[in-house]
Amino acid sequence: MPNGIQVKNIGNTLEILMTWFRPSAWSNLVFTLIWNVLMVIICAAAIGTKSFILTVGFIFLFAAGVNMTYLTAALFLNTTHIVVESSGALSAYCEPLPWGGYPAPIPVSTIDQLYCEKNARHGKHGKEHIYYRVKVVINQGDRQRQETLVKGLDELQRALFIEQQIEHFLGIPDRPVPGEIERDAVIFYGAPPASPPGFITGASLQSPVHASVPPAMPVGIVTNVQSAAVFAPGQPASGMDPKPTAAVFG
Repeated sequence: MPNGIQVKNIGNTLEILMTWFRPSAWSNLVFTLIWNVLMVIICAAAIGTKSFILTVGFIFLFAAGVNMTYLTAALFLNTTHIVVESSGALSAYCEPLPWGGYPAPIPVSTIDQLYCEKNARHGKHGKEHIYYRVKVVINQGDRQRQETLVKGLDELQRALFIEQQIEHFLGIPDRPVPGEIERDAVIFYGAPPASPPGFITGASLQSPVHASVPPAMPVGIVTNVQSAAVFAPGQPASGMDPKPTAAVFG
């Protein structure tokens, strides 16, 4: 299971809890403290000199400081809750500090598929930052629409884990969706998708860190399998380790 994630499965309800805290939050905290100290110094100078320019500068620093302080507090305190009711709805929210960007509850009877999408943001000096989001494909009459369930995830493992846990809980077979993460980057948590007889699928690695796993590969072209299983036609995967699973293929 990825770091910072907990799963509660109680009866007909699945709840996934994901903490916002990441090591990078400490750098946010240091920068925010420096910014707020600078704001206090400019405020004192503006009051002493009654300078219009300093006053405008203080207002700008104050607004930015409030925003950064709120963001930093959220990074340390917030937890995202994803709740799935087998006969109800899929919903997401965070607490204790309010944050926007979550969809309205989605009836599970309308969910066709979930998938992960990669997004790139370019920062200063052209540095690229990669983030992931989990999206939901929803049936709406004779057409489909998509909603973003969670976004801004900095680890692919987190996004894949959320997608696969919800699909497994609702009994939704996984299948490719245009725009999703490349299939050769998939890490399987729990039972992998069904495969034809005579094929190996991701099976029972204890701690998946990286896996290049197509949905199914012929046994003859597997080059590196640390722990795997071959399933005979019509036989269940008995004795499988319930922990997160993956396999590495060359």
